Amino acid sequence: MADYKFMFEGHVDDEESIKRCVSNILSVPKGSVPLSRGMGYARKCLSNNPPLVEDEIAIDIIEQIGTYEKRVDVDNVDFEYPGEGRVNVLIALREGDT
Repeated sequence: MADYKFMFEGHVDDEESIKRCVSNILSVPKGSVPLSRGMGYARKCLSNNPPLVEDEIAIDIIEQIGTYEKRVDVDNVDFEYPGEGRVNVLIALREGDT
């Protein structure tokens, strides 16, 4: 199970709104939004060991945020493994170039 944690670099307006929107984007299964089939997390690598697919997960997160949340850009995606099957996905965001 993944928990998303957001860190903002510099000043970003509407941080709480952005957190909600990005959380929604990443919680939706890809292909399940009728008029936006590309939106959502692909979940194609869920059965793999997370450290082996970190790059693939990070790329998917960066692409989703870049496409559907224009108010921010992704600086970095990192992973922590606190145990008990948990994964913390640390997403560093900065103000977007809108």
